[in-house]
Amino acid sequence: ESFAATSLTTLIAMVSEGLGITLLPDLAVDAGVVARDEVALTPLPDACPRQVVLAWRKTSARKDVFHKIAAILEQSRRAANFRRKFAAAEESEFSSKIHGPR
Repeated sequence: ESFAATSLTTLIAMVSEGLGITLLPDLAVDAGVVARDEVALTPLPDACPRQVVLAWRKTSARKDVFHKIAAILEQSRRAANFRRKFAAAEESEFSSKIHGPR
């Protein structure tokens, strides 16, 4: 039997009911969409993330504002990557203390 859904909320609900597995974007996980559900999360470190670009008309009068927004987004991305790596390192250290080195 096969089921399909497109909303993240529906997908997470289906997984929490044992109806399968799904892939979730980091953005949704970081936003806490699975915080209330009984769902195990496993990072896919070699997965190719989506690429998002900020685009504007070359003749836009707001070019300086868009450059500032781009800088803020880049800074946020770097901070998120740092937090993700730090959390993974902490998890690995915790696992080593509990289960011994692998």
